[in-house]
Amino acid sequence: MKFVVDEKEYTLEYTFEAAENQKCVDAMTDIFGGAMMTKIDESKSESLQIRDFLMTISDLPRMAMDMFYAGLLEHHGEDGDGKIIDRRDAKRLYKQFCQENPEDAMAASYYGLVTVISNQMEEDGFFKRTGMADILESMGSVVKESAKNQKETAEKDEKPSPAE
Repeated sequence: MKFVVDEKEYTLEYTFEAAENQKCVDAMTDIFGGAMMTKIDESKSESLQIRDFLMTISDLPRMAMDMFYAGLLEHHGEDGDGKIIDRRDAKRLYKQFCQENPEDAMAASYYGLVTVISNQMEEDGFFKRTGMADILESMGSVVKESAKNQKETAEKDEKPSPAE
């Protein structure tokens, strides 16, 4: 995905460099893992789940910037044009982008930035490359199988035995 800051074009790409950036992978794991666990963890009360979700949200600016920085590395890191050497460079670039493009979805909020980045990650195959897609698919299969088993057990418990 291309965007312009100070009349210079930049590219966000989530392939090799981003997939090898631990902070980026951790951020995606925190965001998607937290959201997924909120949906499937019935052992926690609703208020505890909300608290956990809000704790994830408070980290959103940091996680969004880690993801933004990682997306710049492929084309602008040390193996690219060298414009983005560290996270501070990415932060300055994002700040300037927001000032120049306040109506853009990426500039509206950190949530908006994460949403745009997540879509780009999907398009670039980030989830497949990191193994997240396979892990989430496996977890989904386990959850479905567990739900199926619980349903079958509940149905057996509801049926009267032949001796009754």
